[in-house]
Amino acid sequence: MHWLRPERLAEVYRDLAVALRAGGALVNGDHLYDEQPAMRELAAVVKERRAARAGVHANEDWKTWWAAAAADPALQERFTAEELRGISTGYGNRLSPQEHTRLLREAGFAEVAPVWQSGDDYVLAALR
Repeated sequence: MHWLRPERLAEVYRDLAVALRAGGALVNGDHLYDEQPAMRELAAVVKERRAARAGVHANEDWKTWWAAAAADPALQERFTAEELRGISTGYGNRLSPQEHTRLLREAGFAEVAPVWQSGDDYVLAALR
C-alpha cells in the first residue's frame, strides 16, 4: 500500500479494521521508508545483495504487475481509477514503519509490530 497517499491509506486501514472481527489480523507486506538516512542506504544495499543471491532480478516488471492488479474487479471496487493509474507511476508515500503503526493504531488495531524485514521490505502484522 506504499502507493497510496497517507490520508487515503488511513481510510483503507480504518475500513479494514471495521471489516475484521475482534482478534483478526491484517498482514501487510510492503516497501517501507526508514526515517534514518544511513539506515535507508544500508537497507538498499541489503535488498540488492539479497536479490542478487536469490536471483530475482528477472522478475515480472512493475508496470505489467500493476496492469494486472488494476484489471482485478475486487481492486476496482476498493480503489479509484486515479489510484489504480498512479500505481504504475512509482509513487511512494514514504511512510516509515512507525507511521504505518501509528495509522493502524488510530484505525483501531490494538497491536502492531514488524514480524519480518529484509532491507526496506517489511511485513507488519496488526491485530484487531
